[in-house]
Amino acid sequence: TTTYYVRGEGGCVTAGSCASQQITVNPQPNAPGVQNVAYCQGVPASPLTASGTNLKYYTAATGGTGSVAAPTPPTSTPGTTTYYVSQTNVNGCESLIDEEHGFSS
Repeated sequence: TTTYYVRGEGGCVTAGSCASQQITVNPQPNAPGVQNVAYCQGVPASPLTASGTNLKYYTAATGGTGSVAAPTPPTSTPGTTTYYVSQTNVNGCESLIDEEHGFSS
């Protein structure tokens, strides 16, 4: 926490006559826990899971808007799909977006 004082051109007339404002920088949380998963082509998938608080799922490593709903990967075509997930702590600070799950068949 840092305190800043605001004063006019004439300075502070008396002790305590300057306005103050405290600035607090809260820590960024760690990325949530994830585990890669594999599905078979054509077999219905379950929504992805991660361990953390207030999770947000992304389809890109940077940018975009996170979704609180866990995605369910498509299994119609073989290949790998990568999802990303972050978590937000009680101060509203969001972790770095980390690789969530991939699937391959």
